[in-house]
Amino acid sequence: MKTKLIFLNKAFWNCKVLDEKTLWIKGCPEGENIIKLIREIGILQNEKEITQYLENLRGNYTFVYKDDKKTILVSDRIRSTPIYYSISKNKILISNDFNKINPEIDFVNDSRNDALLELKMGGFTIGDKTIIKDTFSTLAGQCVLIINKKITKKFYFKYFSKIDTNSSKNELIDELSEVTKQIFHKTIENIGDKQILIPLSAGNDSRLVASLFKELGAKNVLCFSYGRKNNFEARFAKEIAHKLGYKWIFLANDYREERKFYKSKLFQDYLNFSDSLSSVSYFQGLSTNYRLKKQNLIEENAVFVNGNSGDFITGGHIKSIDFNKNSGNSYDYNALIDGYIGKHFSLWGKMKSQKNMKILKDSAIFFLDNVNMKLNNDNYHLHYEFMELIDRQSKYVVSGQMTYEFFNHKWELPLWSDEYLFFWSKIPKEYKLNQNLYTEMLRKLNWGGVWKNIPVNKKNISPKYFIPLRMILKIPFSFFGEKGTNSWHDFETVFLKYWMDPVNYYSFKSYFETIRMYNSKPKNAVSLVVNDYFKSKKLN
Repeated sequence: MKTKLIFLNKAFWNCKVLDEKTLWIKGCPEGENIIKLIREIGILQNEKEITQYLENLRGNYTFVYKDDKKTILVSDRIRSTPIYYSISKNKILISNDFNKINPEIDFVNDSRNDALLELKMGGFTIGDKTIIKDTFSTLAGQCVLIINKKITKKFYFKYFSKIDTNSSKNELIDELSEVTKQIFHKTIENIGDKQILIPLSAGNDSRLVASLFKELGAKNVLCFSYGRKNNFEARFAKEIAHKLGYKWIFLANDYREERKFYKSKLFQDYLNFSDSLSSVSYFQGLSTNYRLKKQNLIEENAVFVNGNSGDFITGGHIKSIDFNKNSGNSYDYNALIDGYIGKHFSLWGKMKSQKNMKILKDSAIFFLDNVNMKLNNDNYHLHYEFMELIDRQSKYVVSGQMTYEFFNHKWELPLWSDEYLFFWSKIPKEYKLNQNLYTEMLRKLNWGGVWKNIPVNKKNISPKYFIPLRMILKIPFSFFGEKGTNSWHDFETVFLKYWMDPVNYYSFKSYFETIRMYNSKPKNAVSLVVNDYFKSKKLN
């Protein structure tokens, strides 16, 4: 079986050939350089040595190494960049661009139905499959090894560790504060005196980024917010930035300007640039980044730092699990998978048939079974979080960093650092539910003085004239109990949220196109993104 590398010279990628050893790399592990990496990997002989070596690497990077005996594909612990590979009887093609290994894709005939269903209902695929048959992509914390013509897929990192049941809550808060400060110290050292741009909202995570930068003395900082005028995110973000003494600007996302942007060639170029065949593109904030650049507000070597994904990593998503469905030590995957599928694969209410939900559930169970993690009372929540990290978080949420890379700017993700992954993977579920430990630390330490008197995510309806309209429209639904509540959600999503969304995210579609989707019961704007993605591939 022949192994062939077909790489493009993209921005942020480097290639080095040394003593007939080839390394294609984006980023670089902490404390390493390309020459050192080639030499260290070159002497590794087998799967055990390779995975042990990778366990000790830190940072955001992706690489493919090849010599005459082995080929190694590696994504970091959050899959900041995927590697694509196709497998046939005679050869394995590997690339940083799926078009190079599938130059003439026929999406109608070459797609796999299970992956299409996953993408349609969730916006991403389950596991390493793409929507194209025999074409795969690396996963978060995974390496693909090709040694002696044998292909092995190994996780050198799983978001899964022994739960710390010995430390008290106060001890864990102290440890968390130290870990957090160490992460941000390192982030500031990495950035140096370059301009730091923080997309600031009313939530915990971007507020943490801004407030800890202030505590640690970062000076060249520009905070910005965007969306509808007077939206609650921007109003509180302005207050936070002013309290910290950082410059803050607001970029209004006018509906007409947004519609114009989404019809532009630039936007289409981004969709092509960010396509991964395993997730729809994340483009919230893209138009704002374009305006920042157009108005010369971004310095040439600026670094973007956002708060992704503090809500997930600190436990904000495990509320979807019904812990009461299990008793004693008798555990199965049913309650776990039901919560996972129910939350993340419901973009189209009309598609939530028993048949489709069973296909999705079977796929998730198959993936978890092959990962081979033992389930018990202490680590039950980690199975759920592991699946979400592997799929939605790393394929969709983390890919939002491409909105910076598209304009040739670097980024840092302190809340996705390895140290945070290691810390939060050992925390008991009672301290992660409702982000208990995280929010208590933030309010106790009150970094920057912005945690006690400025509300967190205090949402309001904008524009204000929608408040009475919404109340009037909601009245008929109130007479039909739970069914009426569900119907109201469907109605509001299609007919009202288009005009109420704080960042005008729905405006990539016309209002008429959106309301035409009503009978299919879209869950949110991502449902419409998925629909456009399928249309672009000429898929049903």
